[in-house]
Amino acid sequence: MGRAQDTASLTLKKFGKAAVTLPWLREFNEALINRPDVKDQKKISWDWLPQDWTVEPLFYDAVHWLDANVFKESSVPEASFGDISHLYAGGRSSSFSARFAEVYGNGDRLD
Repeated sequence: MGRAQDTASLTLKKFGKAAVTLPWLREFNEALINRPDVKDQKKISWDWLPQDWTVEPLFYDAVHWLDANVFKESSVPEASFGDISHLYAGGRSSSFSARFAEVYGNGDRLD
């Protein structure tokens, strides 16, 4: 949770607020990939430089994006996408009803 706490620290300081890290919160370490710019260690899949991921044609395919080699060789397919169990574990309900809807530039919607 270090990155999230660091990110929030400046805003918290500016507004004179304090934050609490709940025990059920955690970093997402399941979805690790071999990024082209970091050869010696696996990194989280969403922290990826645009010049590296935008050259993969499969990433523009709403059905087959997970078939890209970088994901086939990783733990990403087994990771829990859309899992909100951490909210329920903390006694909280989801506050975003449209979170599983994808809307593309041409207006198509994939639920």
